[in-house]
Parts: sequence; structure tokens; C-alpha cells
Amino acid sequence: GVRDTGEVDMKLRCMFQWAERTEEELKGLGPPVRKAEERVDVAELVRQQRVFFPEVLHVGELLSAEFIKQRRMTHYNRRQRRQFWRQASVYFVLICVLDWAVQAV
Repeated sequence: GVRDTGEVDMKLRCMFQWAERTEEELKGLGPPVRKAEERVDVAELVRQQRVFFPEVLHVGELLSAEFIKQRRMTHYNRRQRRQFWRQASVYFVLICVLDWAVQAV
């Protein structure tokens, strides 16, 4: 899937690992920090995101492009299916008429 080919899990782990504050920075925050939001420096997280996971900056573009591609394929398949049934109907009617004509002679 997308998670495997894009290595999303690994890239997210790297981003958060490198954005985590040092022990000295955490001591300056006061009581022991337990929440992940407090352990991670947001500015550093954004910088690491650009290094390890640049695709996330263009997620909207990628999703819309994939949506448009899927929509085009759906419409193409629908046209192909209609064309097939139209041709099959004409062929069936033609065979019936020819069969009737052969039997009438």
C-alpha cells in the first residue's frame, strides 16, 4: 500500500525523533514532561519534516491529482461499457434479423 511504498511510518519516526528536545531543554520546562506535544519542538519538527518527509507538503496536490485520475478512469470505463453494450445490442439484432431472413427463404 501507500504506507509501505512511501515509507510513511519510518519517515514519521525520523521526524519526531530528530525534533525531540534535549534533556537540558526539557529540564527548563519545569515538572517532568510526559506529553509528546511538550517533548517535541514544533519549529524543529517542521524543519525535520522538510528533510525526511517532503511529500507531506504536497499532500493536497497528490490527493487531488489521484482523485482526478480515478475520476477519469471511472468515466472512461463507463464510456467503454456503454460502447460495448451498444455494439453487442446491434450485433444481436443483426444476427436475429439475418436468422429470420435465412429461415424465411
